[in-house]
Amino acid sequence: MSFLVEGDLKRKKYFIKKSHINFIKENIKKSDFVEIFDVFTNEEYENNKFFSVYLTKEEVDSLLDELTMLFTEKGIDQDSEPNQFGLLIEELIDKFSKK
Repeated sequence: MSFLVEGDLKRKKYFIKKSHINFIKENIKKSDFVEIFDVFTNEEYENNKFFSVYLTKEEVDSLLDELTMLFTEKGIDQDSEPNQFGLLIEELIDKFSKK
């Protein structure tokens, strides 16, 4: 597990697809998330292009809350099953929920 320490803040490293970063920036309007996901670096990971993003536990918790609200608002179809939008949100929730 990779961490970055800035002063008293401990940030965990997450590898994220550019499409996921764009999804977060387009669908979660909190300005602090837009700022966080505007700064990332290219890295090769599992033979695909991913970006590394460093987040504090508080930022992850807040992002998971936002994703969960978005899922309940737009991610479920009439049969209470995840739609395409919801499946993508579930994928992001899984990624950021890993310890």
